[in-house]
Amino acid sequence: PVVNPEVCEDMLRLFRSLFPSTVSQRGLSISVNDVKARRWLAANGLGYCRSPQRVIPDCVFRSTQESCREFLSALFEGEGHVSVSHIEFSTASESLGRQVQTLLLQFGVVANRSPKKV
Repeated sequence: PVVNPEVCEDMLRLFRSLFPSTVSQRGLSISVNDVKARRWLAANGLGYCRSPQRVIPDCVFRSTQESCREFLSALFEGEGHVSVSHIEFSTASESLGRQVQTLLLQFGVVANRSPKKV
């Protein structure tokens, strides 16, 4: 996957300010080894879960339109596909699919969901 170095640097700064002694970096990969960090992430809707249980964190829905746009951009960069005729997003989570559909509607994009044959 493509990693945006600016986002990586922002995340590194954030985690170092919150959990200074537990952050390590190798290239563009950041590791935070701290129980407090895991609790903080979970409290902000970013806890660990398997693909079928993934959802959009509540903080995204409460954020500005610009933040929602950035979230969708990052989501589609990692999990989507955009072509001339359509955009496609694949997920094993029914809830996440409905939530993405709701966010897209905020931007006037009417999306359809359908199972994908693999």
